[in-house]
Amino acid sequence: MRTRVALLAAGLLLGGAAQPIPEESRAVLTALLAGESAERGDQALCVTEALAPPSEHGLAGAALRRIAFAWSAMPRPADGARLVDPSLAARLNQLLGDLRGARLPKAGMAIDAGMVPAPFRLGFRRGCETLSLSGPAIVGDFAFVERSFHCGPRCGRGSIVALQRRARGWAPIAVAQTWIS
Repeated sequence: MRTRVALLAAGLLLGGAAQPIPEESRAVLTALLAGESAERGDQALCVTEALAPPSEHGLAGAALRRIAFAWSAMPRPADGARLVDPSLAARLNQLLGDLRGARLPKAGMAIDAGMVPAPFRLGFRRGCETLSLSGPAIVGDFAFVERSFHCGPRCGRGSIVALQRRARGWAPIAVAQTWIS
């Protein structure tokens, strides 16, 4: 995974400036980062600038294979992670399956410093757990973003985060684990 992050960063450097993130996608990613920051408190995290393309373990795989994920509530309730209501889980899995044939987000866009809340940092730093995000796949009032945490060469985990559009903007509502190392 660290190789994937390095290749994305190299591609941005060699390919020129990153494309701007569309406004709605920017709102989704900003809400996701704010939710991560609220959940982690004062714990630092490095956020990669380059948005990753959808992976076969996440959005691309879900669209191709109609994977039924086990969705946990987000933000995490005080009693720990719990599964979301079965009807919401079924709806989220159906929406992911509906991505088959849809245009999934492409790489080439980059997160900017204005989207990253403190104490998170933009860019890679040695010894800092790293968060990589895909561009969001937006389906009506729901959005799905792949996120990957990298804590070392053989340490990491990935998930798909579901967000829902609400009156005050986008809000993370559920997360499904897709891989762990």
